Formats: sequence, structure tokens, C-alpha cells
Amino acid sequence: MASSHILFLALPKQKGRVAIVTGGTRGMGFETARHLASLGMHVIIAGNEPEEGAAAVSRINEECYEGKGNQLNYKL
Repeated sequence: MASSHILFLALPKQKGRVAIVTGGTRGMGFETARHLASLGMHVIIAGNEPEEGAAAVSRINEECYEGKGNQLNYKL
């Protein structure tokens, strides 16, 4: 049976750094954004669905006390 958990290598705290995560509203992108925020990073979720971006940012900001999330909307 496959596990639904994603394994991240141990990383040092990243306070003060910024990461832009595309596809960060769900799936692996969201889990990556959440993990980076938990390390203290300011995570910007870039996507073209404002509602999904706002929901992802809200979840990250509720769960992660070290870093913070914001969203960047774009249309291609």
C-alpha cells in the first residue's frame, strides 16, 4: 500500500529567505510550500486560480508559525 506522506530531507532553518512555488495550491507543490514555510521561509505561491491560491496561503499561515505565505496570481 502506498504512503501518502512525502519525505523531505533534513534542511536547516531558512528564516529570511524567499521561495516562489509554482503549482503550490495542491499536491506536491502545496506540500513543498508548506514544508518551506515550516523552515521559516517566506513562500510565494504562484498560480492562475486566485481562490485556490488564497486557500493554500490561508492553510499555510494557519499551520506554520515560522514562515509565512503569500500568493501571486498570473495568467498565461
